[in-house]
Amino acid sequence: MTRDEFSTLPRYWANLARSKH
Repeated sequence: MTRDEFSTLPRYWANLARSKH
């Protein structure tokens, strides 16, 4: 996993959580 991908993970999960909520 690249550093860029790791940096995007939090945003990805936050987006998912927001959509789920």
